[in-house]
Amino acid sequence: MAKNYLHEGWTIEVPAPTGGVHSGDPILVGGFFGVANYDAEQTLPVEITLGGVWQLPKAATVTFAVGAAVYFDATAGNVTSVSTRGNKLIGAATQYAGASDAVAIVRLNGVSV
Repeated sequence: MAKNYLHEGWTIEVPAPTGGVHSGDPILVGGFFGVANYDAEQTLPVEITLGGVWQLPKAATVTFAVGAAVYFDATAGNVTSVSTRGNKLIGAATQYAGASDAVAIVRLNGVSV
């Protein structure tokens, strides 16, 4: 193995955003979207996971078909099907989510947004 290899990169440490985070919160820090692995106060280091399949809070009335693009709305703190207003593409829905569902099941794409 090369001497400069550090790790696989599925988890990284970033400063917790304004207001801090709780374990399982979806967060956007710079170009990284991930899910917090534990609670952290604002600006303190928190580890986030960049890939995998997650249950994330969904915008009301939004529906997702299997395979539909999923965007993160940082202002609302939830996922949506709306690609405008600075929302970031974070992955795809792995299950159907209806308008009345509070969550969506999302496979994160693991790339910078």
